[in-house]
Formats: sequence, C-alpha cells, structure tokens
Amino acid sequence: MIQCVGNWGRAIVARLDPGDDLLGSIMKICADQKIRTGVVSTITGAISHARLQHFSSDQEKSSALIDLIEIEGPLECSGHGIIGEVNTPMMGSTPIGVGRYVHGTPYIHVHMTVTSHEQTICGHLMPGCTVWSKHDTSHFTIMLAEITGVSLEMAVDPELEKLGAGRGLFHRLTQA
Repeated sequence: MIQCVGNWGRAIVARLDPGDDLLGSIMKICADQKIRTGVVSTITGAISHARLQHFSSDQEKSSALIDLIEIEGPLECSGHGIIGEVNTPMMGSTPIGVGRYVHGTPYIHVHMTVTSHEQTICGHLMPGCTVWSKHDTSHFTIMLAEITGVSLEMAVDPELEKLGAGRGLFHRLTQA
C-alpha cells in the first residue's frame, strides 16, 4: 500500500448549463484552475443522455473487458471521483486508453450512477453525458476540491497497453 498525506486546497463549485458535456466541463475547470490533484466531491443533477463505461456483461463471450452503454434521459445522476494529471511522455500527444487521454491533460476518474423510472446503472463517466434542464437555467451542480502536497498521475505501462482497452493504465501516487 502507498499512502501520501496532503492538504485540502481550493474548493470549486460550478453550475453547468443545459447541453454542457459533463466530463468536458470538469476537464475544463481543472485545466482553467490548474488542478493537478484533487477530488470530484459531488455531481448532482439531471442529464439528457448518459454515456458510461462499465464491465462487460458477458465476460465469457467478449474479448473486451469493458463496454460502453448509452441511455437516453432525462436521468437523475450523481457521481464522485478523483482528479489527476495524465503522465505518459512516451505517448506524447497520441491519445491512449478508452478515455483517449493525452499527456499533460487532466485525468478525471468519476463513478456515476444514473437513474430513470426503469433502471439504475453505475459506471465510469465518459464524454457524451449532457446536462438536462426543463428551464434555460439548470440546477446541475458539481463540486471539486484541490489536494496539495500529493501527486496523482494516470500513467501507462507500455507493455500492458499493447493488450488494448486501457489495460496498461494505472494511478501513480507520490508525495509532492
């Protein structure tokens, strides 16, 4: 086990607009605010479309360990996760993994739960989850917090990445 001790830094609270891409909005806030390590403490609101990554429902027949699921809304959603930075200098600007990560950009690992009147699904937040509101102004809110003194990086093991589907990705945690 690796443990590092950090401190809570700035807290950022944002209300998103109808039609905003949830993951893209979080990444933009992290880039604008220069958050390198932190947490997505809460995601609360409704979305018009969900796009989530989750384990394949048929591990025996599928060569892929993960699938993408898309659900039309409106859907209630909640989520939380971690914020790091992509550190894959050997890949440069070549996107890697299922999330298409690029060296030097924010790494957002969020677990989302979405609920309709028929089903509840949990998975990893992917691009394509769009904010929904009956009105011009939404009540969709996210809260992010910076963690200082700790470095969390999404890194890649090049040998494992050759297997595809993001199998070479891992979180590197160090004291900063």
